[in-house]
Amino acid sequence: TGLINHLDSILVSSVTRAIHSIVDLIAIYILAIIVSMILSILVDEITPLMTPIMVLVPIFGYYFVMESKFQKTIGKFITKSKVVTKDGDKPSTSQILKRTIYRFIPFDGFTFIFSKNGIHDYLSRTMVIKDE
Repeated sequence: TGLINHLDSILVSSVTRAIHSIVDLIAIYILAIIVSMILSILVDEITPLMTPIMVLVPIFGYYFVMESKFQKTIGKFITKSKVVTKDGDKPSTSQILKRTIYRFIPFDGFTFIFSKNGIHDYLSRTMVIKDE
C-alpha cells in the first residue's frame, strides 16, 4: 500500500492532463498535415475513403509510438509526466496498444472532468504521474 499511496500522491492533475491534450492535439494536427501532404503526392486524387487514413493513422501512430518508446507524448515531456502501470512500472507494448485503442472511446476526454484518470487509463491499467 505504500507504493500505491506514493503513486497516488504523484498522479498528475486534471489541469495537467488538459495541457497534455492541447499540446498533443497540436502535434497530431501537424502530423496529420504531413501525412496528408505525403498522401497527396503519392495518390492522384484524395477520396473520402482516405480520410480515416489521414485522421486516424496520425492519432494512433502518435500515441502508440511516443508512449511505447518514451512513456511520454510531447505534452507529457513539457509537463514532466509519464505513463506507468498501476504498480509504477513501464507499461508493456500490449498495455500501450490497449491504451491507444481505448482513446477512441467516445467521450473518453470528458472523463477527466470527474477523475484524474480517464477511461483509457482505467481499462489499460495505467496512470500518468509526475516524472520524478
